[in-house]
Amino acid sequence: MEKKFKIGEVVMLKSGSPNKTVKEYVISEDIAGLLLGGVYKPPVETQNVRVVWYENGRVHEYVFHQDLLEKVEM
Repeated sequence: MEKKFKIGEVVMLKSGSPNKTVKEYVISEDIAGLLLGGVYKPPVETQNVRVVWYENGRVHEYVFHQDLLEKVEM
């Protein structure tokens, strides 16, 4: 999996948004497979990125697919 961003980079939604900071790439765990007695697959990094930003006096955190984001040149 190709990572488009590094932790700490500033990004925004391609459609426009406040600046956000990349916090981490999200890890996917196959909990359903484990609970249902299936074959457990080890955790893997996804292409989903957890970002944080400050807006309206609050800190926000959300997960976006990396293809929805673009790096902000500062």
